[in-house]
Amino acid sequence: MHTFFSEITTKLIGWQPSPFEFEVALANLALGLVGIIAVFANNSFKSAVVIVTTVFLWGAATGHIHQIIAAHNFNPGNAGTILWTDILIPLCLILALVVVSCKNRPEKGSYITNR
Repeated sequence: MHTFFSEITTKLIGWQPSPFEFEVALANLALGLVGIIAVFANNSFKSAVVIVTTVFLWGAATGHIHQIIAAHNFNPGNAGTILWTDILIPLCLILALVVVSCKNRPEKGSYITNR
């Protein structure tokens, strides 16, 4: 959205078009690619992806909230669905990571010891 529909996206956010849109688009692409890779990766990689995504999206949500308070920016691209997805997607990812981590734990007593 930020690259191919820059004018529409910035209008929805309440900003002017900027080269920054391309940087946001690349960050989104990177998160999408590592998210796909994480499906097939170990829990350490999954954890790293969740941490980076959470920092990015909760940081963006903080920026949206700041714009709401400081600039009274209630445009749909700032105070609408995107604000909620920036908050809820990391929560869903954290929950999914906890579930996957618990499923992948060995059962108690399943370790073989050499005594």
